[in-house]
Amino acid sequence: MNICLITTGFPPENGGGIGTYIYNLAKGFVAIGHTVHVISPTSQSNYSVEQVEKLIVHRLPKKYLPKIEAYLPGMRWSFQVYQLIKKLHKQSPIDIIEFPNWEAPGVISQLLLKIPTVVRMHTPFFETLSLDSDNISFSDKMVCNAEEWSCKKANQLISSTRCHANTIIDQYKIDIDDISIIPLGIIDKYQVLKSRDLDNTSFKILYVSRLENRKGTLAFLNSIPLIHEQYQNIQIDIIGSDRPHAPGDIKFQQYFNENLGNFSEVVTFHGFVDDQMLDRFYTEADLFVVPSVYESFGLIYVEAMMYGLPSIATIGGGIPEVITEGVDGFLTDINDSEQISKRVIELINDEYLLTQMGAMARKSFEEKYEFLIMSAKTEELYKKVVSQYATYRNS
Repeated sequence: MNICLITTGFPPENGGGIGTYIYNLAKGFVAIGHTVHVISPTSQSNYSVEQVEKLIVHRLPKKYLPKIEAYLPGMRWSFQVYQLIKKLHKQSPIDIIEFPNWEAPGVISQLLLKIPTVVRMHTPFFETLSLDSDNISFSDKMVCNAEEWSCKKANQLISSTRCHANTIIDQYKIDIDDISIIPLGIIDKYQVLKSRDLDNTSFKILYVSRLENRKGTLAFLNSIPLIHEQYQNIQIDIIGSDRPHAPGDIKFQQYFNENLGNFSEVVTFHGFVDDQMLDRFYTEADLFVVPSVYESFGLIYVEAMMYGLPSIATIGGGIPEVITEGVDGFLTDINDSEQISKRVIELINDEYLLTQMGAMARKSFEEKYEFLIMSAKTEELYKKVVSQYATYRNS
């Protein structure tokens, strides 16, 4: 097949959750013999094309029309995507397009192109607004409407978890039969697990995600004094860009410095780091902790599993479909700092349990979340969609 994938970013530039997913999906498709076009926005001033074997990455500078963006956010970008897909389709017919629901970059293509489309439902804008914003503007509502329209217009919807699918069903009034459940997967970068020595080094806790309300950052920070009270030999590394979501609308590092500064010797805020540095943090960590309030799936936990790390997360959204409670991690209630600290201390004090959970996390990754598993399931679905679309067009 000749496949076109649309993303919000593509490594090494602005990957994020959607970009990471598209990277792994594209690599998987190429590995099983398909040609893949990826269209990604770029901060560079000029359009560029990169090709490695059958993977062609189109980096397209975003254009903005302020007067239109005020009422129809993202429509200029959606039109750019449409123009490029139309051009590619003329050069070599595209069999199927996958769009993310986020900010609805597919609305114009879905309206004007006669190509079957799949929409992968990541965390929708309405869910983000419910967690991060008290004031919803007209433009916010228009983004939510565009996402809903794009989902309803798609020939097929994909969700990473059944919980997230139900969230979309409740909001958009979509039939559950229109949604296929395909968990996310990633390329295995850590094929040999190292032995972690807890006797001679501090216990290393890793947080990797944006610092914001949806990621439960405040609950995690407030658990640190409770952890430190019982075990002082800890090192906490916090990776990710910071947002002004802490009390008082300040960034979380400022909140920490002003309210929890006594623990600065055991906590380091690293901000955004490159993949090589991130790999080092994962391989040196003993435990992964991100108590998200909501995740449609939680790719970060799969990344931790890949490195053989047990996770402490929450029951928010689709997370319980990824982490098995008591097997490859622990699930706490949302925004419960005390539960987080208790689970951390439990694993610090029980090296055998920590090791067993780490081994089970790695097993979960290998059996359920390796990228070729995701790619094969998606390929099967694409073929079904293309066949059904052709039958419909010919009828």
